[in-house]
Amino acid sequence: MKSKEGHFVIGPRILDTAKAKKISQETLAKKLKLGQSAVSAWRKMSNPPIDKIEQIAKILGVSVEYLVTGCEPVTKEPPKNLAGDERKLLLMYRGLNDSNKQKVLDYVLNVEFDTIK
Repeated sequence: MKSKEGHFVIGPRILDTAKAKKISQETLAKKLKLGQSAVSAWRKMSNPPIDKIEQIAKILGVSVEYLVTGCEPVTKEPPKNLAGDERKLLLMYRGLNDSNKQKVLDYVLNVEFDTIK
């Protein structure tokens, strides 16, 4: 996200994430040992202190990459709670290029699952 001056800012994303996770600005400020006014200023397109970014990510349960880019990092390793075939399928899918991923999605979305036995 960029401010009017073209500077990159993450404050609004932090506050939106906190709100979605039901963490108040007051709670966030206390955990970061900052004043509540400093935290609320992030809504107006400002940034938190750089040395607090990792701590903010931990408090919010997100990655630093998410705070900076708005996207969670993509890992090659699938979640551990998937069954063997589910893991294989996910690993194969992640290995495809974008064009082939789209072909797989198009196919799967058009399969009539109630006809599969």
